[in-house]
Amino acid sequence: MVQGYDLRTRIEDARTAYMTSLIVNVQLDKKNQIKVKDIMKDLHPPTRLDRKREEIEFMREWLEEGGEL
Repeated sequence: MVQGYDLRTRIEDARTAYMTSLIVNVQLDKKNQIKVKDIMKDLHPPTRLDRKREEIEFMREWLEEGGEL
């Protein structure tokens, strides 16, 4: 139940962030425009699990490209 609530709030926040970025970006230069990802990152910061997944994916890609540890 809690996971469903979290998903719904993230979806609602993503819609709100999209509309906010549309409204705000009209007033800003191209180089200073706000992205939906930036707003979502502030609203829902990555959890430890998300950061660990990103780290594992980065290490896998690094090793596939011939990187050394």
